Amino acid sequence: ELKEYARIIESQSARLAELQRIHDDLERRLEMQTKDRMELEATLEKRERMWAGKCEGLEKERDQWKSMVQVERTKNERLLEQVYRKDKEIHRMIQRKYDYEHHPPHGHSHHADGNLRSVKRAGSERGAERHGSGSHSNNVKASSTTIGERSNPNIHHKSPHEILAASGSVEAVRERN
Repeated sequence: ELKEYARIIESQSARLAELQRIHDDLERRLEMQTKDRMELEATLEKRERMWAGKCEGLEKERDQWKSMVQVERTKNERLLEQVYRKDKEIHRMIQRKYDYEHHPPHGHSHHADGNLRSVKRAGSERGAERHGSGSHSNNVKASSTTIGERSNPNIHHKSPHEILAASGSVEAVRERN
């Protein structure tokens, strides 16, 4: 019986040693997996911070570009408004010139600014243009078209480019001026 107990104790000891070895192996694996998991979590955290920083940087850059776009839009709107005002101003100047050339006032005239201006000098310049250049017939043709168009209320205002095209070449207009 003693031998049997010794054999049971021996088999139990072998089983205990086997279980101890399995336990040590499992514990080592668990420690390795825990270490790997902690490294992965640290890497994940690091990458999340990196991407959050990149995202924040991109959002700031986006906001800067939005701001720059808005500034450019505002600038473009102002420039377009200035171009529109200048276009209207040039159109009014050309219209006044044609109105003045075809319907010259007698003596003195009051202008929009309230000042009294002499007409004699402009009339003498016009006379010099008539005698000095051969483009007077072009002026008459363009001005008759302008007067006819002006008297027709259904025709809209023309741009300075259209008026310039109707009145002849740029050189002819410069000579008249």
